[in-house]
Amino acid sequence: MSKLKPQLRPGLFLPGIILSFLAGSALSEEALRVASYDIEVQLQPAEKSLSAREHIRYTNHSDYLIDTLYFSLYPNAFRDENTLFLRGYEKLRKRCKRENKWASLDIKRIVLGSDQLDLSSQLIPLSEHDMTVVKLPLAQSLRPRESLDIHIEFEVKLPEVIDRLGYKGDNFIIAQWFPKLGVFEGGRWKCYPYQQNTEPFADFGDYRVKITLPENFVVAACGYLQSEKDNGDGTRTLSYCAPGVHDFAWAADPSYEIFTDTVDRIEIELYLKPDHTNKAGRILSAAKEALSYCSDRFGRYPYSKLTIVDTEIAGNGMELPTMITIGVRYFPFCWNRFEQAVVVHEVVHQWFYGMLASNQAEEAWLDEGLTTFVTAKILEQMFGEGNFIDFCGLQFGAYEMDRLTYLWESSTDPIYQPGWEFDTELSYFASTYGKASLALKTLEGHLGLEAMDSILVIYSREFRFRHPTTFDFISIAEEVSDEDLSWFFAPVLFGTE
Repeated sequence: MSKLKPQLRPGLFLPGIILSFLAGSALSEEALRVASYDIEVQLQPAEKSLSAREHIRYTNHSDYLIDTLYFSLYPNAFRDENTLFLRGYEKLRKRCKRENKWASLDIKRIVLGSDQLDLSSQLIPLSEHDMTVVKLPLAQSLRPRESLDIHIEFEVKLPEVIDRLGYKGDNFIIAQWFPKLGVFEGGRWKCYPYQQNTEPFADFGDYRVKITLPENFVVAACGYLQSEKDNGDGTRTLSYCAPGVHDFAWAADPSYEIFTDTVDRIEIELYLKPDHTNKAGRILSAAKEALSYCSDRFGRYPYSKLTIVDTEIAGNGMELPTMITIGVRYFPFCWNRFEQAVVVHEVVHQWFYGMLASNQAEEAWLDEGLTTFVTAKILEQMFGEGNFIDFCGLQFGAYEMDRLTYLWESSTDPIYQPGWEFDTELSYFASTYGKASLALKTLEGHLGLEAMDSILVIYSREFRFRHPTTFDFISIAEEVSDEDLSWFFAPVLFGTE
């Protein structure tokens, strides 16, 4: 384990408009615990499978009676060739069929409260050909402010890495892996079948997770390691807690090497494969810069640890509460800052995904667009102009890359719409990342830098540990600017301009 020396940075001056807006309102440091999870899981590396049991404590914080529970079972997206997810990815669908490598999440037993009656036979899939969402009717409705204990035993067959879950050799990434309750909001469940361009959405809670696996594996996980036990049979059990979050994931690999650093009393743990250890310095430096920038502006990072993991995943990075994954890649342009950009982007997600838990399935731009916009600001601060690629006189900044992304696939899809309604995956990416970031840059040009900074600061602090919507963001923008901005948001977010 090596230690890199943290750097100091200058202080930050907050504009007066922010201070006056926030005067008298305390920054929330606590999430409302709606669904908390205790999970015990065992990894069988040879079988590429998980055996687990979980206890969910769910509290109805709404003003409605709840007569049905909805669960997301994400691994079932890879169960067979007929799932909604695989029907959206024809090449992947053909590969899975050709190699006969499927995945699944099977609930073996589910009981409610102290009753020992197994209700697994009463689970109802939302679709005949897709079991990524199942519902369970309740014999007795759950009243407002009432809590319910749910006990589940389940097994997961892991795929060779697809999307955010699976294995490649001895490297395991275990994300979106357990039965997870949807979000009950406005009198209905928001629990979506896992399909193309559909991100998870969940409530906050406390997670306590015990992971048992062969003793030679190194584990990286969300939250904090509480204890470690040698089981005397070649396995060990690691106990983690992650308070006030809305998901839990972990990764395991026998070859991980760990690097650490600190910034603002936040410990950063970086898990790298041996071939990638030369990247440690630049990855940690980028993470520290992003943590400091966001903490200063958008409210203190409320956890004492951030974990960064080098994994095999589809795409280049993934955000999780208190943890990010990065796929370390090699590029022919040695002066590009792609790795730093990915790290910064995923760290920024700790605010606009982790603490501002907006509905990514129905309005992804509110997370991805804001994150992409802020990422470009941080990269400009770190590297100046030409901050993304600087090679032989060819320079592109992050905003220029956003513009190229949008021009590459300038579809007629509006920015604001559910992920599954976009024409293609590329259209989704171009709209919710590139076009949304450019729209915010345009708004900044109209309102001015100070006003735009104020909007971001007030929005991120006002809706901390909540599920904000696009209309919450628009309301803040109009209040800060003292202007009716429908002329801008109507065509840009809801139209095709």
